[in-house]
Amino acid sequence: MDAAQAAQADIDWLVAIPDSDFRAVVLGDIDGTASLPHRHALRARMVLTRWRKHLHQLTTDTEQQLAARKHEHGIDGWRSRAERHRFALRSRAVECQRLRAEAQAASVARGDFALRDAEAAKASGASAKELRARAGEVALDRLIAAHRTEFARHVAEACDALGVSVPDSIARDLAQEGAPS
Repeated sequence: MDAAQAAQADIDWLVAIPDSDFRAVVLGDIDGTASLPHRHALRARMVLTRWRKHLHQLTTDTEQQLAARKHEHGIDGWRSRAERHRFALRSRAVECQRLRAEAQAASVARGDFALRDAEAAKASGASAKELRARAGEVALDRLIAAHRTEFARHVAEACDALGVSVPDSIARDLAQEGAPS
């Protein structure tokens, strides 16, 4: 299969369809019943993360079924089909991982970060700017949590320089650490 042969309309369709329909396409790719255009579109860069997620879910489901029925007798036909299905899922997962690595390497080589940002934004329903702002908020929260006393001291110094009172939460943090406020 080759993503270069995929039509943009098929890629857009796979991006937009509900998970249940996407799962059906992934299963169709596994058993060979999916249309060739959809099979090519599964391998498009914008679809790889979603494809990987569904392959992982299907692999987990298959392994759970095999584990739940491991002591049952008279299901050799079922078990051999399930093993072949699991092998096909693993093969597709390896292919997907290879395609993701190739896409990432090509993106880095091209400096193609705007496209990646646009894809992440489209997938999350937020703009790239909003996602970067959220990443900054998360990093700031982690930084403050890791250096709470130092942060409290900086806020207290800034409040003092501006001539405003120190917020109660900052005063409590400074008091707990025995630092002057």
